[in-house]
Amino acid sequence: MSVSLMTLFSCQQKKDDNTPFKTEETSFNGYIPPAKLDSMLNEKFLLNSFYTSDNEQKEFSFYSPVASAKIYENIIDEKGKSIYPDYPEHLLSEIFFTKSGKLSSYENMNRKNKFAVIYNSKNLVNFYIRHEFDNIMKEEKNEITEYKYDDNGNLISEYKYKKKPEGFELWHYAEHKYSIENGNIIVQKNLLEKFATYYFNKSKLTFDSRKRLIKKENYSQNVLARGREITSEENYYYENSNFPAKVTKIHSVATTDGSSQTKTFQYDQYGNLIDYVLTTKPETYITTKKNKYLAKNKIEHINEHKTLKSYQMMGVQIDPDEQKDHEIITSDEMGNILLKENVKNKSEKNYFSYNYIFDSHNNWIEKLVREHTYIPKEYLNEDVKEDSYIKYRREINYSNFKESIPLKKTDLDAAEKFRKEILEQQKFYETFKNLK
Repeated sequence: MSVSLMTLFSCQQKKDDNTPFKTEETSFNGYIPPAKLDSMLNEKFLLNSFYTSDNEQKEFSFYSPVASAKIYENIIDEKGKSIYPDYPEHLLSEIFFTKSGKLSSYENMNRKNKFAVIYNSKNLVNFYIRHEFDNIMKEEKNEITEYKYDDNGNLISEYKYKKKPEGFELWHYAEHKYSIENGNIIVQKNLLEKFATYYFNKSKLTFDSRKRLIKKENYSQNVLARGREITSEENYYYENSNFPAKVTKIHSVATTDGSSQTKTFQYDQYGNLIDYVLTTKPETYITTKKNKYLAKNKIEHINEHKTLKSYQMMGVQIDPDEQKDHEIITSDEMGNILLKENVKNKSEKNYFSYNYIFDSHNNWIEKLVREHTYIPKEYLNEDVKEDSYIKYRREINYSNFKESIPLKKTDLDAAEKFRKEILEQQKFYETFKNLK
């Protein structure tokens, strides 16, 4: 379904393949897509990570651009009747887009959360605003992230804070600085973030002349280790001559203790990822993912994770174990999933089948999802076969575009004042000047 999402949205990019760079060691006049520095600025990431994670059935996959859509949900039986009379078809969520085809806002009625995106004059993300309702405190929470850019469209600062009735709370503030060193593009990131207290983190990203990330160096104060300093380095390799933009290996080393991990990627002749392996040193666990393309629109996924020996993570002991997921996904020509077969283990099999009704724009307006579970009698006293049905209905509008409402100037001024106070209080610039 992510393929369908990508047909509508694209990364924020300029002509970033041909932009000239100054040759001075300390001057940078090019453009690095903000999504490479922070995936929150990538509309594909917003779509896939936020409202598709909130809605596992991915009811927001559109084949052609839309202005807005309302999505309804109904839990039914095999005859199409509502199973729960007191919980009939209901509005599940609603989404709006701008005239330029960018995400404007989204709201999930069930979870009582929503977010909006505000763009600047160059159509880059300026603010990302998330609203949530706290069922425990019985109050709304507003989380705002502000992005600022230089004249070339490079991200220069990121400010994330919460707006509460009693005032503001800073979550993190980051600044990016750009330069050229030995023909490579260097991006320095200084970050102040808050957990129980404030912590400082510094990173250096190195891009080659083709704007491929080749190294990431980190210095951080480990929150879980009471501020203990952690340093690490990641090196990226591009060894596939047919697809030079695709990473083939990432080797990471925590220079503090010498532990490391290696990720390797293999692609087929069309550039599709067919094999992924994650290993650690010392040998703690190994993760493998394999994709086999059985037909044009049929993919077999096999994911396996093996814990080789006991280790601690965030105060919890992880013991040796083995987990395996195996599924086959069949889609139509537009990327809509038709069948998702999952073999969980030897004792249980299940699958999801999807039936659609489309409008004249090839966007579906009805989707019936059937979940079938089968457990053979050799594992229970009798065969168990169970079916459940969920029907989704979409009301799609192709002309009712919605531009995001800008934040009030009084709120912007108050947030900026609060940011300056925190940076001065924590000696932000003085601290990073002294960090090596």
